[in-house]
Amino acid sequence: MAAAVEWLYSGQQDRAVLADLRKLLRDDPEVDAYRYVYRFAPKSRQETDDVALLFSLFGLHPMVGSTSLAGLLRGLQARGGGAERRFRALLDADREDLAQHLQSVMTLVKRTGVGVNYRDLFATIRGWKSPGRSMQKNWARIFWTP
Repeated sequence: MAAAVEWLYSGQQDRAVLADLRKLLRDDPEVDAYRYVYRFAPKSRQETDDVALLFSLFGLHPMVGSTSLAGLLRGLQARGGGAERRFRALLDADREDLAQHLQSVMTLVKRTGVGVNYRDLFATIRGWKSPGRSMQKNWARIFWTP
């Protein structure tokens, strides 16, 4: 699945592709929007859902960077951006509700004009159901550690 993330970093997405990727945000996305997802041959339904979520968020904010989403939200909170409420809701989200919460915080981050570390974001999405909620704890550490 690393190839899917690297495709985001390749810069090969024009406006039409980004529009198709945003279609993946819908409750019932058009089937043709999945052509980008299936290009990377996900092996399971969960992998398909994870790649589709990542691509939809990239379609919403197609700027790559080196800072994790938690780090970007921390910066917004430090400037009085009111990000903590959304961040807490994100950390508490089940995998089934993750897309909605990520879309909400990605909309905040998009306004900053700062790129997102999509490699970290994909790893976090992939591990969201990990035992002990290790991904959520890592993001909490990034957000709240001075």
